[in-house]
Amino acid sequence: MDRMNIALFSKALANDGTVIPFVRDELRALYHDKIEILVVTAAGNNSAEAVRRASALMTTAGVTPVLLHQQRRPLAAIAHAAAFYICGGNVFRLAHSLQTLGWMDPIRAQVEAGAPYAGTSAGAVIAGPSIATTNSMPVVLPPRLDALGLVHVHVNAHYPTDSEDGLGETRETRIQEVIYERLTDVLALRDGSGLRTEHDTAMVIGQANARFFPWDGRSPCELSPGSSIPPITEWSCLG
Repeated sequence: MDRMNIALFSKALANDGTVIPFVRDELRALYHDKIEILVVTAAGNNSAEAVRRASALMTTAGVTPVLLHQQRRPLAAIAHAAAFYICGGNVFRLAHSLQTLGWMDPIRAQVEAGAPYAGTSAGAVIAGPSIATTNSMPVVLPPRLDALGLVHVHVNAHYPTDSEDGLGETRETRIQEVIYERLTDVLALRDGSGLRTEHDTAMVIGQANARFFPWDGRSPCELSPGSSIPPITEWSCLG
């Protein structure tokens, strides 16, 4: 497990379609000695637009995308993959595809063996223990809520930057419901933030704070870019 090399992002592309600079830089560092990256676009229904966006991101990162859904022997492609990228879209669709096609366990095993993994939005959420913290609509139901379990915290993407006061049920309320049912820590990534793990270290990356929700009833807190993420019992917060 301590060999895993992972980068998770809430968002990879700016509103104008260009790659967010820190995402580009993190991907280049993650894939620095790789040539081809196995790309999973199932969350985007393998649409032409999902393929275009993921391929453009990989090109900007200086690597060649290899689309998993186009491989004649996908399990063999996973077993020989040098690195992975899982794009954004609907998390339920992504989990359904990975589970029913038998891709979940082989991808996990390959990443645990040292293959770098990057995921954006749905690809970030699926890296956690389960998909319980997704914002997606359940357009299709996977057999289980289980996810890849590559990081020990549940991930929520696109966490709001501004206060949600007066808007009824808030994102924080929904996250607290997950914590109540699953007794789990949750790391909420705002657009412009991410999570980077390498070996036995983890830290918040990007240009925006992430928000941490502890499982034990402590108040949520802000983690600024560059903040180390220690073991669960040693979280330190900005308050």
